[in-house]
Amino acid sequence: MLGLAVSAQAKTVHVQVGPNNALIFSPASVTINVGDTVEWDWVGNNHTVASGGCCSFNGLFDLGTKGTSPPTGQNAGFAASHTFTQPGSFPYFCRVHGSNFGMTGSVTVLPPDYSIIFPHPTAGPIFPGQTAIFGGLLGSSSGYNSSVALSCKPVAPASQPNCSVNPAS
Repeated sequence: MLGLAVSAQAKTVHVQVGPNNALIFSPASVTINVGDTVEWDWVGNNHTVASGGCCSFNGLFDLGTKGTSPPTGQNAGFAASHTFTQPGSFPYFCRVHGSNFGMTGSVTVLPPDYSIIFPHPTAGPIFPGQTAIFGGLLGSSSGYNSSVALSCKPVAPASQPNCSVNPAS
């Protein structure tokens, strides 16, 4: 079975860590799509970014911790990122300032716009110039209601095809 989950072209969203020497993330909450990346840019000093509700680390990501106990963080000029591959809500906090000062934030990850599933492969080879019919299923995940085109082209002779969908989102 071949399946494709599709959303807008992956992007990177930036969050400032400790702007103007404040104990905050700016913006504190961001909304992205599956496959997008959040990059935290340190503009203040001695901060970390750890996944989990304040202040219980859940193991998904731990950025900027220098490995000391108690934890110390990175300083202005440092940057770290995480790519989100599943939809959901992902809280995070600063290990240094979260419990005493409420330095927290969250990332909301939206599901793909639609998915395409091909439960059975096409019988036999398909040669250049030929057309094939795929018995697949197009499912909308977030109200998508327009047409979708699938095209496949060989990358090199005798190689597996490189398939793409249009529109990408």
